[in-house]
Amino acid sequence: MEKSISLINCSMCKSKRARCGRELPTCSHCLERGMACTYPDKIRRRRANEEGLTSFITKINARSSVIPRKRSSVKSSK
Repeated sequence: MEKSISLINCSMCKSKRARCGRELPTCSHCLERGMACTYPDKIRRRRANEEGLTSFITKINARSSVIPRKRSSVKSSK
């Protein structure tokens, strides 16, 4: 009989920052300690923050445009 494996850590292992075996219905960590082993119903995913992402891209573009200028000034000073 194969063990079922969860895609995410159980709540107890996550809160203790312990390595979770992810076995269902009870992971090995909780089983050894006699703890209740529960898994979240669904995975929470963060949405991309458009304003922060736009700001990040702007900073990257500004910095990448400085690199060629710095390289040419280093070559000309040699």
